[in-house]
Amino acid sequence: MAVLLPQFKDTACQMLTVCAQIETDDPRVRKLLAETVIRTAYYRPPGGTAYVRACTFGELGEHLHVDCALRSYFSGLKPQVTHRKADVLEWLEAFVGQQAQIRSAGVFVLSEGEVSPKSLFARMMLEFKAEDGVVARLTHVGLSFEDLPLTRVSWSWETADQKLIVSLEVRSSGTLDQDYLERASRVLARTSKALVEGSYDVSEADHEGS
Repeated sequence: MAVLLPQFKDTACQMLTVCAQIETDDPRVRKLLAETVIRTAYYRPPGGTAYVRACTFGELGEHLHVDCALRSYFSGLKPQVTHRKADVLEWLEAFVGQQAQIRSAGVFVLSEGEVSPKSLFARMMLEFKAEDGVVARLTHVGLSFEDLPLTRVSWSWETADQKLIVSLEVRSSGTLDQDYLERASRVLARTSKALVEGSYDVSEADHEGS
């Protein structure tokens, strides 16, 4: 069974990054991690045409880096395709079974109407008006957390387009399997949904895949 790529279905996610710090002494895997080739392919999930880019980096070549994004994320500029999807999946398959520390990040784009007034994003949409009539709005915020799977959240209000752009980062650890990319996508989507609805509960933080 091949590694499953994110499907971008029923989610506002536009881009997913999963960076796995591999912990291994296996010479075969170490050799793969030392490669400098960047593999980019396109695929067609239900959410529309998407691209996957896979490579390794790090001073010791210990990071397996995968980006997946919908074509709409690139504002009309398409990435240069260098490989077939099958080639990328075959290369990723070689890392299945490896232990890793995993950082997953996602970018979500929502309309203003999708954001609950109870959400953190809406409650921190502050506006200040000076005596001289000058108006200032808090439109970009970033927060970081400790001792939670959710380590970072930042967002910006694009007032001209009436959109909210949310970036999330979560961390976990475990064994890379065929589902690890899609699992990261699900965790980020659930976390984003809870934050947008104003129902995110720290005591029930999503630990799937950790």
